[in-house]
Amino acid sequence: MLEHVDFMQRYAPGAMLINFTNPSGIVTQAVHSLSGFSGIVGICDAPQMVATYTAEIYDVDPSEVQILSYGLNHYGWVYSVQVQGIEVLDQLLDCRREEFFAKEPFYKDLEEEMLTTRSIPNEYLYYYTQRERVLANQRNAPLSRAQTISRLDDELYQTLARGTLDPIRAFNEYMDQRNSSYMMLESGKKRSQPVFSLLDQENANGYDAIALDVLGIASGVLDRQMILNIPNNGFDPALRDEDVIEVSARRIGGRFRAQGSASALHPSSLKRIRAMKEYERLVIEAVANRSDRAAIQALEANPLILTDPKTLWRKMGGFNE
Repeated sequence: MLEHVDFMQRYAPGAMLINFTNPSGIVTQAVHSLSGFSGIVGICDAPQMVATYTAEIYDVDPSEVQILSYGLNHYGWVYSVQVQGIEVLDQLLDCRREEFFAKEPFYKDLEEEMLTTRSIPNEYLYYYTQRERVLANQRNAPLSRAQTISRLDDELYQTLARGTLDPIRAFNEYMDQRNSSYMMLESGKKRSQPVFSLLDQENANGYDAIALDVLGIASGVLDRQMILNIPNNGFDPALRDEDVIEVSARRIGGRFRAQGSASALHPSSLKRIRAMKEYERLVIEAVANRSDRAAIQALEANPLILTDPKTLWRKMGGFNE
C-alpha cells in the first residue's frame, strides 16, 4: 500500500486512493500515519446494510433512508435512522426489530446490545458480545470460513473450466452459496438472502458499488452521505485528529467530513471505541517497527484475546524470535 502511495504522490499527487484492503480502518490509518498521504479513504460494505434492511422493512427506496453511524471499521453503532426525513430508530428497536432479525437472524443475539445502547451495532460486534459461542462454533465446525470460501472458489473455477453451465448462472449460484453461508458457522444460524443476479443488481451495495459512489461524490456527480473510514479531525475529542474512524460523512469543501455527533452514542459504546483505537495504534506501531513489545501490548488491548498475549505472540512466531 505504501508503494502505491509513493507511486501516486510522484505521478498523480492529487488523486484519491480508495482502500478496499482489510482491515480497512487499520490499513487506512497506517497509510495516512506512515506516509502523510491524506488522499486515502477506506470503505466497507457492512454498515450500509442497516440502511438496506430498513428500506426493505419500510418498503421505500434505499435513497430515502439516511443513517448516522460512528465507530471503527467492524466496530461501530448506527444511532440514527431516518426514513423520508422521519426518525424511526426507536420504532425500529421497540416495534419492528423482529422484522430486522428476519433479515439477519444472528442479530437476535445482539438484541440486548441494541436495547441497551439504543442503537444498531455493526454485525461484527457479534464476535465481541458472543465471544465464547463463536469460539465454540468455530472449533466444532468441519471447515473454517476461509476453507469454505476456498472450496466454493474451486468449485466455481472447475465449473467454468468444464463449460457445462452458463458462466453468469454459475457465478450467481456461487454468490448465493457464499452469501447464505456468511456468519452461519460462527452464529449457527441460517440466513435467508435474496437470489443473487449479477446483471440485475438494483441498489447494489457491495464494495464495487460503494467505490463507484465515492468516485461519483468526489467528482461532483453525486451528492450523498456515506459511511467511510476517514481521519477523526476533531469529531471525537477523545481521539487524535489523525485517528481514522468509520463514520457517516459528506463531501464538503473538497474533502469528506464526519456528520452527526460522537456524543450521541451510548457511553459504553464510546468507551469501547476509544479502547479499541489504542489496539489499532499498537498494531500499526508493531508492524511498522517490527516491535514485539507493541505486538504483545496490542494483543493485551484486544478484547477477543482469551489466552496469555506473550504466549500467543511467541506461538505466532513474533518478529524477533
